[in-house]
Amino acid sequence: LISISEFFQSHWWKMLLGVVLFIITYHVTNRTPKGKFFWDRVKLRLPLFGKLLRKIMLSRFAHYFSILYSSGIGIIESFQIIRRVVGNEVLRAAIGRCADSVERGGTIYESLKAESTFPPLVLRMIQVGETTGELDKSLQKVSQYYDKEVPASIKKMFTIFEPMLILIMGGIVLF
Repeated sequence: LISISEFFQSHWWKMLLGVVLFIITYHVTNRTPKGKFFWDRVKLRLPLFGKLLRKIMLSRFAHYFSILYSSGIGIIESFQIIRRVVGNEVLRAAIGRCADSVERGGTIYESLKAESTFPPLVLRMIQVGETTGELDKSLQKVSQYYDKEVPASIKKMFTIFEPMLILIMGGIVLF
């Protein structure tokens, strides 16, 4: 405990400098397209938060795609609008590739399946919607599912954090 205290007393400025450099690096690189893509990919790969972010993005995708499709806007134009709404460069790039694939004559299901971004549930619902001609209703169901899943995931995260924080605090006191 004394060694840890001495370490923090003698190297506090290095740790502060590291945090400041990280923040500056993040802000500078996040202004470039490649940097934004890199950080968005990092965010999606975070252990607990990545899954939550992916669910939020998929909910937005399904919600807006459903609204645009049901209002009579074409699929390609819908994809272009959705790209601006999703808020993540990784998903934005995937939707752009899907729009190109659909424009070349592929189905929505096939173009989304080629991307690893979309989970099987979304793919199956889109396939069913395309087959039955009720894509907007299938997308609404996907959106409703994720709208329920996001709060449940947040609740699950807090449920996991509670015992973990108690164990950390107990470890600190024990130490």
